[in-house]
Amino acid sequence: MGLRRTVAVASAVCLLGAGWMAFYNWRVTGNPLQMPYLLHESTYAMAPTFIWQRTRSVLPYRHASIRNYQFSELDVYNSEQTLSGFALETRRKATELFFFFLGSVLGLPLIALPWLWRDRWMQFALGTCILFAAALLMETHMFPHYAAPLTCIVYLLLIQSLRRLRLVAWRAVPVGLLLVWLFPLACAYHLWTSFALPIRGFEPDWALGRAAILDRLEHDGDRHLIVVRYDDDHDPNHEWVYNAADIDGSRVVWAREMDPDSNRRLLTYFARRRVWLLEADADAPSLTPYQAF
Repeated sequence: MGLRRTVAVASAVCLLGAGWMAFYNWRVTGNPLQMPYLLHESTYAMAPTFIWQRTRSVLPYRHASIRNYQFSELDVYNSEQTLSGFALETRRKATELFFFFLGSVLGLPLIALPWLWRDRWMQFALGTCILFAAALLMETHMFPHYAAPLTCIVYLLLIQSLRRLRLVAWRAVPVGLLLVWLFPLACAYHLWTSFALPIRGFEPDWALGRAAILDRLEHDGDRHLIVVRYDDDHDPNHEWVYNAADIDGSRVVWAREMDPDSNRRLLTYFARRRVWLLEADADAPSLTPYQAF
């Protein structure tokens, strides 16, 4: 009865989630079965999703910043086609995965994993982690949060490892129990070093500047178009052009500068807006009236 109820509840949750995903896909791409990410990749990407797939031909990018970013992604794929490049990228990805979940301190209890192998459920959990991680490492580009579905299993293994370590004693001294008592302090240290300290040293001037501009324009009662001009060596990680889903309904619209004909069509479409130029790679980016012609 318990298994039947569990399967029924899990099926209901999965069906509900699939339904909402289909609705989301339909509203974004027009097709319930086409995910926005796949549409993006088919439109822009030259590098394939997995390292064994083939590259696509060079696409006619209209913006240098997008073209440069896609070519940098292609460079990573090409490096992974060699044994040394693949080994280097695999090591980098594996390191990112480990530190994403555990860091340098929280991973220490996992030295008890050999003792967990006697438990068939822990074998299943550990095997799931290994297979999932191996599949992620086969992706051309991997971000640690891709492994988020493993979170529960990783911390299950961590807690079970702590339970095993608790039983360790040396000359009648409960060393393992002492380690378990110290573990909350290790968690606090990990939180401080991985979250609080990086934020204190993080100064995204460009992002704060963009937020200040957006906040000011959204509250002045007018409607605006900001044309962003990038230098040829623009850092793709400092992207200014982001828009809400309802672009036409937004008070502020961001657009990259293009060739004169394309710019003319853009300004004609948004003719009822105040148009600004923002030179993103200037020392102090600011808005000036845009002169297109």
